[in-house]
Amino acid sequence: MKYFFTYLVGIFFIISHAFAVVQPAKAPEQQTFKPTVSVEMFSLFMAVQDTLPSDEVKAFWQEINGFTAALQQKKERYKNEEAFLKHLFYKVHRKYLKKYGGYTTFYDLFNDGSYDCVTGTALYALLLDALQWEYQIRETPYHVFLVVYLHEKQDSVLFEATDPHGFVTNQKSIEKAMALYQQPPSQEVEEASFDYQFRIDERISLQKLAGLSYFNQAVDHYNHQRLPKAIQYLQQAMVLYPARRMEAFQSLLHQTAQKLSYSY
Repeated sequence: MKYFFTYLVGIFFIISHAFAVVQPAKAPEQQTFKPTVSVEMFSLFMAVQDTLPSDEVKAFWQEINGFTAALQQKKERYKNEEAFLKHLFYKVHRKYLKKYGGYTTFYDLFNDGSYDCVTGTALYALLLDALQWEYQIRETPYHVFLVVYLHEKQDSVLFEATDPHGFVTNQKSIEKAMALYQQPPSQEVEEASFDYQFRIDERISLQKLAGLSYFNQAVDHYNHQRLPKAIQYLQQAMVLYPARRMEAFQSLLHQTAQKLSYSY
């Protein structure tokens, strides 16, 4: 566990110092809002990857901040919040979310466009945070998604990262989608070798979402019979999000380890 904390601190140190640029201070009347993706959260999601090329991560962070600045500049051109959010959703999907695949990492998303519901949702959430937009990350047994708020209408829209057409405004359609998300996915959509015997319907933070990214890697390693790696990733996940699903999976790993006479 100590190694995990040291690793995260090291990644943050590398990224934050690599990106630091000294600029002359502006007078208060000259200052303008410049949206910036959180380097701490970006680092946390990137650190899920076992091997992390710091130069690439730096380039990815700079790229996403340039993209965020361009979104902010275009924001005023849209007649209302819903129109801007629609632009944001589809622009992100076309540029970054190229190929759906289960158990992908945040690094995969930037490296080759592979993503899953956790990493796709993380990207949208990081962008919305940078733009100071209010949203909720919702967690169900087999899925995560975003509910984004429209202050003008006192309403909300759904961001479904795994669907290229997943910008949903109709409230009945949103309710129907939320009910569907409680159901196990089909085998054609995603491997689901771990079944939950309890309901999950949570509003979670970005840190907890990062915990789910580590959890997904634990499940993937377990599915491929790499028990030591599965245990490692689950321990890291539980640091960030000690959820009920983590405890249930920990029990399964413990039983498997006992059968294999593996101690940890």
